[in-house]
Amino acid sequence: MNASPVDLCRSPRTAILLGLAVLVYAAAPYDNRAWGQSAEPRPVTLVPQDILGSVPLAPPEVVPERTGITTVDPNLGVTGIEINPLADIAPEAIGILGVEDGGFGIDMWRGTPRNVIEGLLQRLPSRMSSRGMRDLARRLLLSVAPPPAAKPRAFASTLASAHDLPEQSAANSAQLLIMRSQRLAELGEIPALISLLSVVPGHLEQESLDRLHVEALFLSHEREEACRRARNSIAIYHELAFWQKAMVFCNMASGDLDRGMLGLDLLREQGIADDPLFFALANQFSGVTEMLPATDTLSPLHVAMLMALEAPLPAGSLDNAVPGILFAIATAPNAIPAERAAAAEQASAQGIVDGAALGRSYDAMSFAPEQLANAIGAAADLEGTAASALLYQAVRRETLPATRAEVLRVALEVATQVNLYVAAVEVYGQLISDIDPTPQMAWFAETAGRALYGARRLMRANDWLALSRQESIINPQASAAVAALWPYARLAGGEILAAEGGLEDWHVMREATGTEPPLGATSLLGTSFQALGESDSLNWSDIVAHGDLSGKPMPDAAFLYALEDASEARRVGETVLLSLIVLGEAGPAGAHALALGAVISSLSRVGLTREARALAVEAALGRGI
Repeated sequence: MNASPVDLCRSPRTAILLGLAVLVYAAAPYDNRAWGQSAEPRPVTLVPQDILGSVPLAPPEVVPERTGITTVDPNLGVTGIEINPLADIAPEAIGILGVEDGGFGIDMWRGTPRNVIEGLLQRLPSRMSSRGMRDLARRLLLSVAPPPAAKPRAFASTLASAHDLPEQSAANSAQLLIMRSQRLAELGEIPALISLLSVVPGHLEQESLDRLHVEALFLSHEREEACRRARNSIAIYHELAFWQKAMVFCNMASGDLDRGMLGLDLLREQGIADDPLFFALANQFSGVTEMLPATDTLSPLHVAMLMALEAPLPAGSLDNAVPGILFAIATAPNAIPAERAAAAEQASAQGIVDGAALGRSYDAMSFAPEQLANAIGAAADLEGTAASALLYQAVRRETLPATRAEVLRVALEVATQVNLYVAAVEVYGQLISDIDPTPQMAWFAETAGRALYGARRLMRANDWLALSRQESIINPQASAAVAALWPYARLAGGEILAAEGGLEDWHVMREATGTEPPLGATSLLGTSFQALGESDSLNWSDIVAHGDLSGKPMPDAAFLYALEDASEARRVGETVLLSLIVLGEAGPAGAHALALGAVISSLSRVGLTREARALAVEAALGRGI
């Protein structure tokens, strides 16, 4: 139990600490909830609030006044200018993406009840294995769009007293903004979250938003800005343990060990000691060396402390790391190279970081010259991340197109074996694009084309398909490439020759090259084509012969019907949210064919055909087509 103020003041040691305190500390139990979830409870304040005056606060932000629209009365001179103040923008409408930037428009919530928006946001998957899904989620959460007003509750006057209503109104006015920010945090969209919170008005004091902002800055390695905001916020949220711990770290990291140790001692006096990793890391700032306790729940503050100390990650901390933590480790310039690359692979596979970030993490690893000279042979003796990093460096060093293509082929095979193909095509997309599709390189067409379709480099992928058609008469490898790439070209919207017009012809091509399609591939492709509004010569009764009865789990029928209703009514925001929920954490590759088809047709119906096609390509890649 936390000590009371009276009990603490009876302790001579605590009395000394309180007399010297330059920060405010409170008895608040620290919980290890996943980052982005609800904030900890407020405990009883232990320190007089006048001590706050000694906290070095940065100057408050000056928010320029909105002057509104300027109008001139034609009956007056130039001095007759009238200023019409504009009403403040509702916090929940705040965003950073307009339609021209990829947003879904200010009317994206038109026709969707507020309670539906709130319910669907709560069901949004926190992990997404699909880049297409992540792109849709990011744009949705960052779009400038006012939501519908909440309906007044019946008998509100009997449920709350008059003086409670303003406080409730202030909290409700930012509820959807808070939910959007929390979803961005859970998805690991750290730069996007920082951008969104940076445009939130300074007068909107919401502890959950302020904490998310500081934690996001820690995860993006912007320690100075995070600590500046923490110093400002400690005056407001001095009762909460997070802010006290943040100040302990900020003081220690800036070299003020005395103040940091003072805060650490006071936390111990208050009994806040249920976060052993925090205290172990804090002790290391003062020169106390001890083994870090193992954990599978790193917090943003833990990551900031580890990076400041340049310490290795605790054992097991990457095994179940949430997306935000993966982002931080993957982008940390001073992280241990092997740990950074392992985090970057996981983050890239989920679309949290791009291929460039993964490539930088691979480049940070060291290999002997003889390993780089014989990368394919040396990679066979390595495992996992090390093998991938070696092959990446070898590809970048190689100048001969044929040799580079062979190393790329092996690198993509290695990535497939460890379920990192999506990350690999992202990191190698440009390197593959740099290889010209010539007749001498026809053997590489299937590998290059599939990777480029996966990396959304449609035009270059079509070039390899065109080469394969040209060489297919005399080159069996080119014929196999045509059969392999045809589904991707059609799903992505590429041009298809009349002779290759349907799934029946595709089966003939596959049989001629001796490659049977994966089980369920025909059903998946037929469903996707129909969802895109394209007919096919192969009847459903024929497709049944190639179907997969084991199938994938179906979502609740209500979600599928709701998705259809929303898209037919052109409720864009609702359609996108329902699409993401229907696909779930398994993404397009793990979705039931009917669920995938419903998402593709619904997104196309509201004008998001390009995005629908990208999801269809991801599904095909994930099924090994």
